[in-house]
Amino acid sequence: MDNKQDILEVINALLMVIDIKDHYTMSHSLLVMDYAQSIAEKLKLPKKEQQTIRFAGFLHDTGKIAIPDAILQKPGPLSSEEYETIKTHPQEGAKIIGQITSLKDILPLVLYHHERMDGSGYPEGRKNDEIPLGSKILAVADTYSALISNRPYKSALSATESANILNSLGNILDPFLIKIFLEEVANGKV
Repeated sequence: MDNKQDILEVINALLMVIDIKDHYTMSHSLLVMDYAQSIAEKLKLPKKEQQTIRFAGFLHDTGKIAIPDAILQKPGPLSSEEYETIKTHPQEGAKIIGQITSLKDILPLVLYHHERMDGSGYPEGRKNDEIPLGSKILAVADTYSALISNRPYKSALSATESANILNSLGNILDPFLIKIFLEEVANGKV
């Protein structure tokens, strides 16, 4: 399945499953895809890499299919056990995506999108250059989308509040990518 149309059909099928399970995850994934694409374009990455990052943004939360609804839709804070369950979604997503040969380039980006520059992320505690660039891009896009969105456990923040918080996360997210993304936000490109 090396045909781009076939890949898009597989991605759309996966997204339909995600949307049935949790509509927020679907709309969030679309935002992350657009934000990540904007960063990749601004970096002038090769077109193939931009496409890989775009598809990874689309599918970064595929593993949430494996998370119980009671946890995904919980209106209050998660218990430590529930949080540990949520933290399995990158590996679950990688298992699903790993079954589709044409999406193999996306797999590490999905697996490591919750790794943090200081090593405090998951699933492996990678840091700095141990984290693929695409995963770092997804982390910035994912964080901003989460901040500006309503969730059962929190209200959406304004774009200004979200930008301020994102700016303060330069110790755990790539500060250069934060800067690029916030420039795109300020210029109305996302």
